[in-house]
Amino acid sequence: MQRTDDKEEKPIRLLLVEDDKVDQMAFARLVKNKKLNYAYTTAGSKAEARQIITHKTFDIVISDYMLGDETLFDLFEHFKGVPVIVITGAGNEEVAVEAMKRGAYDYLIKDSEGRYLKTLPLTVEIAIKRSRTEEALNEYQDNLALLVAERTQQLHIKTRKLEEMNTALRVILNQRKEDKLRTEETILGNLKELIFPYINRLKKIEKNKQKRVFIDIIESNLNSIIEPFAKKLSSKFINLTPMEIKVADLIKHGKSTKEIAEVFNLSQKTVETHRSIIRKKLGLTHTKANLRTYLLSLP
Repeated sequence: MQRTDDKEEKPIRLLLVEDDKVDQMAFARLVKNKKLNYAYTTAGSKAEARQIITHKTFDIVISDYMLGDETLFDLFEHFKGVPVIVITGAGNEEVAVEAMKRGAYDYLIKDSEGRYLKTLPLTVEIAIKRSRTEEALNEYQDNLALLVAERTQQLHIKTRKLEEMNTALRVILNQRKEDKLRTEETILGNLKELIFPYINRLKKIEKNKQKRVFIDIIESNLNSIIEPFAKKLSSKFINLTPMEIKVADLIKHGKSTKEIAEVFNLSQKTVETHRSIIRKKLGLTHTKANLRTYLLSLP
C-alpha cells in the first residue's frame, strides 16, 4: 500500500515493516488524519521487507521488533545507511536497548491504546534530521580529507620542485665559482708568462727615462688590475707556467700521470717532470705532502 501527499516538499520515503494488519491500518489512518507527507510502503514480513529494500530506496524504516516467529535483528544488515525506528511491546525495553546498540536511531513502546502513534511523526522527523546531518557531516569530512590530500600532494610537488631548483642552483653557483677561479688562474698565468717577461725586458733595454716611466706605469696598472685575483689565489700557484697550471689542474681533479699524458699528448716521463717542477715551485720537494691534497687546499 502506498500514498504520496501533494506538497511542494518531497515526501518522506518510508518503509513500514509490520505483520499486524490492525497496526498497519492504524498507521494508515495516522498518515491520512495528520496529512503526513509520507510516501510509504508496507511490508508484512521479514522476507517481504528484504525483497522490497533491495529494489527501492527509503529515507527511514519503521519496524515492529517481532515479525511472526522472527525478529527485526536479521534485517539490520539490509538497512545499512537508512535510519531505523524500532517498535516494541511493553516490557521489551531491553530489546529496544539492544536495537539501539545495533544501530537503530530510536524506539517506541507499543501500547494497546495506540498512544505511541502520536509521538511517531516527531520521532520520524528527528531521526531523519539526524540522519541527514550525519550524512552531510560525513560528506564534509570526506571532502575535507580529499582537499587535505590534494593540498598535501600539491605541497609535496612544490617542495620537490623547490628542492630540485635549489640543487640545480647550487650546481650552477658551484660551476660559476669554479669557472671564475679557472678564469682568474688563466689570466694570472698568462700575464705572468706572456706579459710581464716582456715588460721586464723592455725595462732592461730601454734607456729613455720618459719611456721607462711609461713602462713602469703600465706594469703598476697591470699589478693593480690583477691584485684582486692575486689575493684569492696562492702566490706560489701564480709562478707556474701555463702548461704547469694545466697539469696541476688535472692533478687537482684526480687524474693520473697516464691520463694527463694522454690529454696533452705527452710522454709519461714529461708529465712526471712537470709534477716534480710543480712540487718544487710549491715548496713540497722535501715533504711527504700529497700534491693533489695541497692543490685542493689552495684558494
